[in-house]
Amino acid sequence: MTFRPRLRLLAALQLVFLCAGAGSSARAQDGIDPHRLALGAQLLDLAGAKTMVVQMLDQVGPGLTQLIQQANPGKETEVAEVMNQYILPRMKQDLPDAMQACAAVYASHFTADELSQLIGFYQSPLGRKLVQEQPAMGQELARLGSAWAQSAAMTAIHDYAEEFRKRGLDTTI
Repeated sequence: MTFRPRLRLLAALQLVFLCAGAGSSARAQDGIDPHRLALGAQLLDLAGAKTMVVQMLDQVGPGLTQLIQQANPGKETEVAEVMNQYILPRMKQDLPDAMQACAAVYASHFTADELSQLIGFYQSPLGRKLVQEQPAMGQELARLGSAWAQSAAMTAIHDYAEEFRKRGLDTTI
């Protein structure tokens, strides 16, 4: 895998793991008001958060599979089968827990009134349009973000190539 796709994959994996990691932090927030928690869950549902996470998993899955395949040369087919039959479906199976954890984060940062206002926005024509446009916008923003990260990384590596050389490090990517 070359440097550029690896950066894109790492950024996507980070988002997936951040969302999945929210589960452990939410368990530590057991004292959250159940009403606010329900409002947070409603907000995420209206905002299309689950759809966006599924889309992200679908985009990250092939890259994750490729990374594991690289660690298992000659067993690419077996890795793909395990990833597609077990790992990726299991990750999607755990989405309700991740969404509940994310709802807890919203509930801890917003009052019930603020959550209700956000819900009202997502129920408005503009809010519904935002949810409708977000998948396409997410892809565009991911491409822009990836292009920026690649360019910024290459520029920084070029600018500090002498520092790499002084330390005996190779910058060939």
